[in-house]
Amino acid sequence: MNKLLVFDVGGTEIKYSLIDDELNITEPGTFPTPVTPEEKADDKEVLEADYDDFLSRIEEIYRKYENEAEGIAMSLPGFIDVKNGRQCGGGAIPSIINREIAKDLSERCGCGVKIANDAKCAAMAEKTRGSLKGCTNAGVFIIGTGVGGGLIIGNEIINGNHFTAGEFSFVRVDIDNEWEDRNNTMGDACSTTGLLNLYKKKKGLQHDEKINGKEFFVNYKEGEKAAIVALDIFCERVAKSILNITFLLDLERVAVGGGISRQEVLIDGIREAVARLWKTTGLVADSSMRQVEIVACDYHNEANQIGAYCYFKEG
Repeated sequence: MNKLLVFDVGGTEIKYSLIDDELNITEPGTFPTPVTPEEKADDKEVLEADYDDFLSRIEEIYRKYENEAEGIAMSLPGFIDVKNGRQCGGGAIPSIINREIAKDLSERCGCGVKIANDAKCAAMAEKTRGSLKGCTNAGVFIIGTGVGGGLIIGNEIINGNHFTAGEFSFVRVDIDNEWEDRNNTMGDACSTTGLLNLYKKKKGLQHDEKINGKEFFVNYKEGEKAAIVALDIFCERVAKSILNITFLLDLERVAVGGGISRQEVLIDGIREAVARLWKTTGLVADSSMRQVEIVACDYHNEANQIGAYCYFKEG
């Protein structure tokens, strides 16, 4: 079987594995992402050193598997020119911004390299082998620290002229709030961070109180009122955002991903909120519009790696 060495580059760690043409995942591993400290983000020498460290760590892993892997596929944050293998901006890793990553890695490792945006990788995975297979117009809504988005229109992943299509995090959710207020973005209101901030507010906790998604859902399942109220409000926020995107693009199905998408109560809550809101949207009652279907991503935490593999093979 032909195999690829696949990397999923995140803000804190880089996951990797070998993937074959049956999508079997073997030799999984992780290592910390070389991230430039915020106070050094304008220091060119530091950025160059961190980028070289990034490339060196990838090459080090590749050398272990070069006799098995025919190439390298990579999922990355930020705006990615998939045709030319360039990171064109955005994302939380300053040292890789505006870099010809595919070219630089290919020269170091002597193999083919293809890169793509992480949320678009998730869309590719679900479109090719997962919950969005067979859809003409569909999307993924990835709930994490922010909100990642991938759009499938006319059976194609949409990147956009500047590789920013599907960047849901930047969408403003309340026209009456200040435009520059990041709390007014989909990336805040519909993210895991937004859910936890909402929960802390309902529970009367300080904004800087430490709590994670796992703790939240334990409290929810134990019937805590603040958690129940917070999740209901959050699911309606996400549902409204998905419906707005659907009205623009006529989506058949939206797959919800991210770590918390494994929680069935979240998917059920979004699905119920979409159905409730749909009934109150009078404009669609007498039209041919159909309610968008809400599903969970099939691949969850593996979606980025599988999507990067599919981009290399089929993109």
